[in-house]
Amino acid sequence: MNVIIFIDKDNFDGCLGLINKEFKKENRRFWNIDKYIPFLLEKVKNKMKEQELKLIKTFIYTGAYNSEIISGIKWECNNKIKERQKIIDIENSFLGEITKLCSDCDLKEKINKKIINHVENSIIILDNEKNVYSERKDKQIRNREGQKKFFYKINQNPLMELRTTLLKHAEGNVYQKGVDVKLATDLIHLAYTNAYDVAVILGGDTDLVECVRLVKENLSKTVIVIARYVKGDALSSNISDLKKIVASDFINLKDFSQEEINSMSDPLR
Repeated sequence: MNVIIFIDKDNFDGCLGLINKEFKKENRRFWNIDKYIPFLLEKVKNKMKEQELKLIKTFIYTGAYNSEIISGIKWECNNKIKERQKIIDIENSFLGEITKLCSDCDLKEKINKKIINHVENSIIILDNEKNVYSERKDKQIRNREGQKKFFYKINQNPLMELRTTLLKHAEGNVYQKGVDVKLATDLIHLAYTNAYDVAVILGGDTDLVECVRLVKENLSKTVIVIARYVKGDALSSNISDLKKIVASDFINLKDFSQEEINSMSDPLR
């Protein structure tokens, strides 16, 4: 039986992010694709009681950076930093005037302190906001460099293929759009062309429900979803409608021991 693995990278990374919250800081991990693919494929074999599973392709779906996105993020964050600094300069000037005024007048001491404390607190808040935008900018630059290395590694493996959409950005944060659509399209197209017998989806969300139902019920394909689900706790789950009620089967990362997670990942440093 031919197997294709479809990885919603952002969602699957989010699964490990939730798992890491339950680990001590020194035990936190990041996924190693060279480790988790064979480990999870073995889990699928055991689940299906099927030894003749042949992995023919792994598709990885994610939002991608480019130089224009990084330039846009830098521009947005630098503008926000300049805006805050301009207000800080005004507040500092005002603080100097108030301090001088209060030393020359008979205002009550409590009023003096309230005015000065208000201005000083405003400066602290604005300075913290400047730091937030600076950190966002630096984070996205680091993330892009990490993504370049990951993409290079994937492109060296003929059994893996990147399926990307350009990331969107706003105020120094990035988000992806169109990834679910691309995954759903491939899932259906490859089912119609009989490219696989078993689809293994790592991550994924509600947007995939109907296409999973179609390939399972209309095209007789087996669809196994691997993600994290905690009953009654949406904030600790990365999956809902795609679990066993829709998919052929569901493998819950919540049931994995730390030793098993360690077998699929590397230490987060």
